[in-house]
Amino acid sequence: MTDQTWTVRVDWLDKAGPMPAEAKLDTWTSALADYSPAVSLEPGGAYERASATITVLAATLRQAIQTAVWMVEGAAGRKAIGVEALQTEEFDRRLNEPQIPPLIGQVEMATRLGVSRQRVAQLATERQDFPPEVVRTAAGPLYVEAHFDAWVQGWQRRPGRPPKKTEESA
Repeated sequence: MTDQTWTVRVDWLDKAGPMPAEAKLDTWTSALADYSPAVSLEPGGAYERASATITVLAATLRQAIQTAVWMVEGAAGRKAIGVEALQTEEFDRRLNEPQIPPLIGQVEMATRLGVSRQRVAQLATERQDFPPEVVRTAAGPLYVEAHFDAWVQGWQRRPGRPPKKTEESA
């Protein structure tokens, strides 16, 4: 079996102490220098969450994980609490994917539906099946475009004004 390149992230908890974060990061990075490391530390509390992402050569996923955990635990002096491993090709592919899906606002929705922006806002509040907003900006709410497109496909649109509600029909 030939070796493959793997990208492995190993997480651990480090005791907060007198050593500054920059010094810890420099120590870990130097210890892992042969593995193209990216090291991070989230300060806060009695323990700080740390991680190192390194590149290893191994024939199997199991070997990649074992090698990475062994190297990182040796560099950090702490036991791993988590690990994620991917073939480097897959890791790079995921890095190149957009992290935020395409979004759409009410103005664009209105244009696609051939209605006013106010009508879209009304649909968003009145219809329980309307896609949920994912973020609200000063310009208004934004929605995942694919969710809106799927909703449009299933929307049973009835043209014209709805009948006025009277006391008898209420």
